[in-house]
Amino acid sequence: MFDWDDLKFLLEVARQGRLGPAARRLRVDVGTVSRRVAELERAFGAKLFERTAEGFELTPLGRALRPHAEAMEQHALAMAEAGPGRHISGRVRLATMEGIASR
Repeated sequence: MFDWDDLKFLLEVARQGRLGPAARRLRVDVGTVSRRVAELERAFGAKLFERTAEGFELTPLGRALRPHAEAMEQHALAMAEAGPGRHISGRVRLATMEGIASR
């Protein structure tokens, strides 16, 4: 079984075509992107990307998985928007020493 959190790495590398831009968009380092893609490939038992001089291109399996990963992404975004944390409101109180607060 694969870690479905790794699907965001699959999607971002597919969208960006390179590890560096994907890493920047995901706010992780390139090694993390490479490792997570490799872990996903290990879980599926097949390559999901062809490494070319131009960058990363999805293999036939990667292309077949992409729409499913995109659907999962859309459902996760919809759940986040519908969740209770979306409409947080209220008063926030901070306690600190007077010397710190005056700065």
